[in-house]
Amino acid sequence: MFEPGVGWVAEDEGVPPDLEVRMDARAVAEGRDPQLEPAIQEALDAVEREGLPQVELPPYPRPARRR
Repeated sequence: MFEPGVGWVAEDEGVPPDLEVRMDARAVAEGRDPQLEPAIQEALDAVEREGLPQVELPPYPRPARRR
């Protein structure tokens, strides 16, 4: 995409990571995921710090009836 005043954007640019993780070939060879593991831990830590949001479900809609 081209953004006036900025130039070309989203070309050859990835999304900057929230957590920097060094890819470890040995861990990958062992079937582990060096990027996923710290992300899951960060999510679990956030739940412990902030708790789970309380969601109130709306009433379930009644299905349409045939006449």
